[in-house]
Amino acid sequence: MKHIYLFLVALVLSTSIFSQTEFWGTINSGGTNGRGLIFKSDGNGENLEVKYNFPDLNYDSKPYYPSKKMLLASNGNFYGIHGYSTQSCYGCGGGGIYEFNPKTLTVVNKALHGCNDMVLGKDDIIYGVGSPWGAVISCLFKYDIKNNTLNKIVDFNFAIGRHPQNIILGSDGKIYGMTTEGGINQKGVLFQYDPATNIFAVIHDFTNVVSGNLVEGSDHTIYTMYLNDYDFNQRMEVFKYNINNKEFSYNTIP
Repeated sequence: MKHIYLFLVALVLSTSIFSQTEFWGTINSGGTNGRGLIFKSDGNGENLEVKYNFPDLNYDSKPYYPSKKMLLASNGNFYGIHGYSTQSCYGCGGGGIYEFNPKTLTVVNKALHGCNDMVLGKDDIIYGVGSPWGAVISCLFKYDIKNNTLNKIVDFNFAIGRHPQNIILGSDGKIYGMTTEGGINQKGVLFQYDPATNIFAVIHDFTNVVSGNLVEGSDHTIYTMYLNDYDFNQRMEVFKYNINNKEFSYNTIP
């Protein structure tokens, strides 16, 4: 029986674990071509092996510069974010979703669409946030692994938030994310998307400029920690939003 775990190892290393007495992960730079690699080790973190070197700059849409964590789908393949951009059109955008087969040790591009973060939902649907190539507006989108299709869900704007940074899959099956700009106070928003009903909603307009990564605790509360220096009095704060009772709070760390 296979057991799957996902975790992050430091800021420069985004790692997924394929636990069958083996760890699988990515590094977004280095390797033979300097464009990142995929590695594995045994269950004790020993016998480290490089299993795939991402290629150098190319015109063939071959992924390089992997970022964020890889997601393990039911087909046994990993899916991750890459930083490919065409050399012939600098500034046109870049990035996309790649597929890594741990049996054949091959990587293929599945979608060319800028992606800041993504999560794996039900029925092998990947939800992501990022800008389509050639666009300046970010969107929430979904990629269907089984059908190999990518569709936009909603465009972000000043009213509902701009520049989405990260998303998580809540314990209630809904997607939660935040933006760093836009909303009523122009300081970003916390948003929610329900795949079951296809409803997108802003659930909180930030009163402080909030950054950082969202996580959900065992108490069904979403947390993020950030540095608040808006009034030149630097302090660490924690924003909390409870999924069950819909309550939120800003808390200063002593």
